[in-house]
Amino acid sequence: MKKIIRGSYRYIVIFFVIIIAAGCHNDSTSVNSDDIKNILLEEYEDGRIKVTYNSLHGEDQINFKVAPGETYSLDYELRSDEGIFDVKIVDESNNLIYQFPLFNDLVNIHRKEIDQNSHLRIIGGTVTIESEYESIIVLVNGHKATGYLKLNLIVN
Repeated sequence: MKKIIRGSYRYIVIFFVIIIAAGCHNDSTSVNSDDIKNILLEEYEDGRIKVTYNSLHGEDQINFKVAPGETYSLDYELRSDEGIFDVKIVDESNNLIYQFPLFNDLVNIHRKEIDQNSHLRIIGGTVTIESEYESIIVLVNGHKATGYLKLNLIVN
């Protein structure tokens, strides 16, 4: 009986460590995932985030707290394995700042220029943003989409 009780203490300690670790977060970046199925947050640092979508069908929001009047560079890398991703950057008033290129359009251009059998999986770039508000919102819409999005926000 003592072995069973002694072993269960380990699980209780592990449980509390997981709860404490899950409760820690950074206030400058947040993720809102109401309509998401199977979302994995792999990396999460100040201004740097990588979100892996095993199945995105709906909208995901990634909010960056910024200072009004500052200029930022947002590096992005979007990988699409399946489905359709539509990614936009908006301000607090939902004004469009930047629209990521759509994969379907890029694939069609790529196939015409290079090879009919080629596959485009990853797009990336850098967007310069002059902030007028206190947050920048990245809206990720997916239709049965699988892949990942890496973002890195840098103050210029």
